[in-house]
Amino acid sequence: MHINIVAGEAEVFYNKNMKKVWGKKLNEVYDELGSGREGLSEKAVVGLQKKYGLNLPPDLSAPNPIWILIKQFQSPLIIILILVSVLSFFFD
Repeated sequence: MHINIVAGEAEVFYNKNMKKVWGKKLNEVYDELGSGREGLSEKAVVGLQKKYGLNLPPDLSAPNPIWILIKQFQSPLIIILILVSVLSFFFD
């Protein structure tokens, strides 16, 4: 199974040849994964990093509070509520 996270969304890819891993011997699993008891070789790591990119978490920095405020006004419901409140203030 390979999990790829792009822009906060996870895509899961299953290796169809890896059925019933729990019923196999450890050496068979290592062979299928191209690994060993010590982990991946440097060559395998470089190849996988070229193919899938670095194993880094997505950027989870906090958004700017002003941007959050601006995004609140994108909803039509919020715009309607603001219009109704303004009208209510003048016609009350």
